[in-house]
Amino acid sequence: MIVKKYLSNPLVTGTFFLTLAGTTSRFMGFFFRIFLNNVMGSTGLGLYQLVIPLMSVCMSLCCNGFQTATSKLVAEKPQNRQIILICAIIMSATIALLLTIIMYSNANYISICILSEPRCTELVKALSFSILPAAIHSCINGYYYGLKKAAVPAATQLIEQTARIGTCYLIYAILSDGGSCFKPVYSIYGIVAGEASATVFSVITIKKDFSYFKISVKNLKTTAYGMAALFIPLSLNYILASFSSSFENVLIPRTLKLYGLSPALALDIFGTICTVWAKQSRCSLSICSPVR
Repeated sequence: MIVKKYLSNPLVTGTFFLTLAGTTSRFMGFFFRIFLNNVMGSTGLGLYQLVIPLMSVCMSLCCNGFQTATSKLVAEKPQNRQIILICAIIMSATIALLLTIIMYSNANYISICILSEPRCTELVKALSFSILPAAIHSCINGYYYGLKKAAVPAATQLIEQTARIGTCYLIYAILSDGGSCFKPVYSIYGIVAGEASATVFSVITIKKDFSYFKISVKNLKTTAYGMAALFIPLSLNYILASFSSSFENVLIPRTLKLYGLSPALALDIFGTICTVWAKQSRCSLSICSPVR
């Protein structure tokens, strides 16, 4: 009876699903990072790691704040959950679309002036297409967090990671048959595929909740003000944290160049450092995990 009582608690079941999904995704991510190092080499992994912080910054601008705000508002007013989600998606998707246009059209400038690596141009352009789907399914995740239904965000996380790794491995298998090499941009294609798959799953899942819903412009406007009041301070917090991490990734290869290394060698060492971090993280998780 006690076990049944705890299992019926949404906090317990939600924690279980999210912990399971998070742990599984991390294990998949660790091995995936090592796979990327094997097929792209340290230089390719260095290019990949240089552009990833850009997505982190974009997530801070158009995803994280809206997800938390959506979760809070839905939990407080579940009767208005549909209008809250629609408002969040409209606002988040608008910012995401602007970021996509800015990143794609200024990819060369970002690569040369910010990342100090012209070879990142193609990767930045490809990465820009992942922002919009990420914004949409992030808002939907916040919607389900507010309803205390963590199973859907947990499943979304696993689907995203599986699609990402599966796409990269499929591209690698096709290229191996043709004798071609695995370029760093292909790993970004995996990210885009993962975000798109997660969005499709989220939209299909939530579609049944909007069967008999009518939108009101007045309610949408009122909700937008409440959403903005939460989104702005939350996003500022996320932006500061992501900028700090992104600055570190950009600073390492740039400092290696100042030390006297060539751009190619600096990027190669940066990729090696990233690989060592990934392996150390995997070992730490293995030590913390129970022995079977």
